[in-house]
Amino acid sequence: MQTTTFKRYWGLIKPGIVFGNMIPVLGGFLLAEPSWKDWPTLLWVMLATFCLVGSACVFNNYYERDIDGLMSRTQNRLLVQESVPKWQVMGIALALFFAAMGILAAMNVVTLLVGIFGFVVYVLIYTMLLKRRSIHQTTLGSFSGACPPVMGYCSISGVFNIDAFFIFMLFAFWQIPHSYAIAVFRQQDYANAQIPLLPLVKGVWHTKKAMIAYWALYMASGVALYAYGTVGWVFLAIFGYYGLRWGYIGWQGFDAEDNDQWARKFFFYSIKVMMMFSLGIVIDTTVKHLLPHIYF
Repeated sequence: MQTTTFKRYWGLIKPGIVFGNMIPVLGGFLLAEPSWKDWPTLLWVMLATFCLVGSACVFNNYYERDIDGLMSRTQNRLLVQESVPKWQVMGIALALFFAAMGILAAMNVVTLLVGIFGFVVYVLIYTMLLKRRSIHQTTLGSFSGACPPVMGYCSISGVFNIDAFFIFMLFAFWQIPHSYAIAVFRQQDYANAQIPLLPLVKGVWHTKKAMIAYWALYMASGVALYAYGTVGWVFLAIFGYYGLRWGYIGWQGFDAEDNDQWARKFFFYSIKVMMMFSLGIVIDTTVKHLLPHIYF
């Protein structure tokens, strides 16, 4: 009984999303501290990110329980089924939020402000204000998804500089086409909930062009990281390989006969892309620290 209850409440934080942010946090951290010496700070910023993202997801689940009931992929969520008391859900969200704030405040004010910014964008701007009203929800919502690696960086650097800016833009530009792919193959769900996503408002062809445009900005951001000297050739090689393959899949969309099948392929490969460029940062910074004579 206790295990079943735990699993039910555990699902509220959307663990796939929460744990998906851990490698980006690691990548951002190692840009500022490639030696791994300050590993306690890494663990603390990961815990803070876990709590903050988890809190945001619980708030999202609570606020969207009405439209979740209209979509096939979300209609069995706990709050839709009224399987848990709402006051307990809000208690979990607030406990996670204040735990995150306490940890981030103990680090430095910059990391705290980045965390607050990401939380406000996701919960207030994306979830409460834009998702049901504007096609620009995806673009602005991407800013929240770009905050975890910046939190990792700022937790050790204590500053938001050009390196942090490049990392922020890289992750933001990755997330937009990633999210548009979901919008394409989940069109019917979003139509049932009357959510004005780009493919529903402007059409799938327009969405494909937007995905390629943001993919190009994503690639430019990665090259800028290398050109500025933030990362080296190891990152560039990993980033370039997976990024170009992702772009090729995107171009295939213009000739796709089955948009849903193509969008799913693009979406799942985008997850691999995110994991690999995050790991690319980890590998690159480690090589830079251990073998500086081959780093350029």
